Amino acid sequence: MDYDSATGWWVRLYRPGENKRTAASKHFSDSKNCGYEAALTTARAWRDAQMAALGIAERACDGNGHFLVYKRNRSGKIGLRLVHDRHLDGRIRRIYWEARFMLDGKQRVRTYAVRKYGYANDNHTTRNTAHALH
Repeated sequence: MDYDSATGWWVRLYRPGENKRTAASKHFSDSKNCGYEAALTTARAWRDAQMAALGIAERACDGNGHFLVYKRNRSGKIGLRLVHDRHLDGRIRRIYWEARFMLDGKQRVRTYAVRKYGYANDNHTTRNTAHALH
């Protein structure tokens, strides 16, 4: 959080399944914690202690800052989704995987037809393309 009157780190924790309800929240001011790095260290320590006390498990990452499990789409990866285009009467026109990623500060989109590549192959191909273009 960086404003003219308040700079520091604001930690908010949410329990899985309670999207909008904050389980714990606290602000760590740079001035009260003797600087930016000290405030960050204090905020992380408080976060870890609160997660242990509240029983909130840490989300697994792949080493690149991407979460391993993402339950809001069928691929399980952020930026990768399965799309069903439909006709006006509701029939499926085409099915494809869509990868969205950032390249040189601009959002890019690549699509892969399920009819051409299949479900399993295309998911793997799309992930490789998105990571290669980063």
